[in-house]
Amino acid sequence: MNPNEREQLARFANCQIGLHELAASLRGMIEIDFGPSVRSVTSHFLVSEPGIRIEPRHIVNAISKCMSGEISSEELKHWATMIRLNDAYEWVGPDEEEIADRLDELSMPQIFVKDSGKLESPPLQ
Repeated sequence: MNPNEREQLARFANCQIGLHELAASLRGMIEIDFGPSVRSVTSHFLVSEPGIRIEPRHIVNAISKCMSGEISSEELKHWATMIRLNDAYEWVGPDEEEIADRLDELSMPQIFVKDSGKLESPPLQ
């Protein structure tokens, strides 16, 4: 992974760019299929060490952006799915189980969308 690719992946993790912009900037280096029955990410670059660190603050930021209307619930789902499936991201450490669980939950938003259609989520500690 070159420095530009790493920067684009970091910007995505921070919700500074969306999935379409990320895919366009990594054209030829990543294949994304988030269809109704299959969700997959295939990277055609060597993942650098260390990976791009995902922390609870990233998840809080993404949820906040969704709740404020800056991103849609679909964009939040795609964000969580990309973070979960892309080996460029890592979250090993004391919060890893909580981060993995929350990413799994966010990639399946039916858990969070109540009858009102509003996103509701318990706070991340």
